[in-house]
Amino acid sequence: MDDRFSSLFKDRAPDAAAQQLAIVLAWLTECQLATLEGLESVKRTAKSELSRHREICDRAVSQCKDLGVPPVGLRGDQCQRLAERLKT
Repeated sequence: MDDRFSSLFKDRAPDAAAQQLAIVLAWLTECQLATLEGLESVKRTAKSELSRHREICDRAVSQCKDLGVPPVGLRGDQCQRLAERLKT
């Protein structure tokens, strides 16, 4: 295993660390989707800013799909925006 990632698994089983990373990825993706939603509701948001945030969200959702990340956040809360995006 790469030394850069060894601290991720220190004192944890690899499965538990992977599960925790999946939860964090889902939560961060949900936060990005909420930010995008807020930017889309503002009339004067620059097109380049919207485009950048859409790309970030698309990549994050794509990673969640590819990795099979469930739309569950840090406290076990459902990530509604992510759940919707994963349906499509």
